[in-house]
Amino acid sequence: MTASVMSEPSDGCAWRVMIDGRQGPSMRRGYSPQSPPRASGFTLLELIFVCAVIAILASMTLAGSLTLRASLRKSGTKSLVNMVVTAMISYHQSTLPIPISGSSEVKHLRLWDWNKDGIIDGFPDQETLGDLSQRSEVIAKGYRGFAAMTGISLAKRNLDQQTGKILDAWGQPLHLDFAVNRYGDSAFGVWSAGPDGLDGGSGSPAAMDNICSWK
Repeated sequence: MTASVMSEPSDGCAWRVMIDGRQGPSMRRGYSPQSPPRASGFTLLELIFVCAVIAILASMTLAGSLTLRASLRKSGTKSLVNMVVTAMISYHQSTLPIPISGSSEVKHLRLWDWNKDGIIDGFPDQETLGDLSQRSEVIAKGYRGFAAMTGISLAKRNLDQQTGKILDAWGQPLHLDFAVNRYGDSAFGVWSAGPDGLDGGSGSPAAMDNICSWK
């Protein structure tokens, strides 16, 4: 085997090697066959950094979404409470006259809380709390609860189709109480127990997140 080198003086840069009379590949100055080209791509550190940034952005987006959702629930429930109060004030009567058995006298039950359980009335036959002794008389008078009697326009999520109860954004029934000089200028107060679903009475820690008609 013989080898010879041929020069190419035209460019002064290329050299060709002749092996057994055959022309080999050109070798230019600065070419190093031992230095393969560097592969492109991300390093492990760069990938970790990108993943960390994505995780931070995702957590910020989730936190913002939850905050917005909570705010919308509160504002929606406040609007519901105000709408219920307006419907109560606008209704043409405030009591339900019930004849007393064996007497000519009539007993007047408070509309919207005839059984005194502190919850706005639903269907009388679905009530389970409070004084239920006059349930049959209430039903006989044609009383069907607050929503059915007032015809208030409600979203499906705010009305329990089975019980007829008015529900807040957390699925809890609205509360009702009658008292003078307790609920501002009104003789009654309507409120939601708020996100925790705990009422606890006015001024208690559990009532701090209540959404009230008088505030």
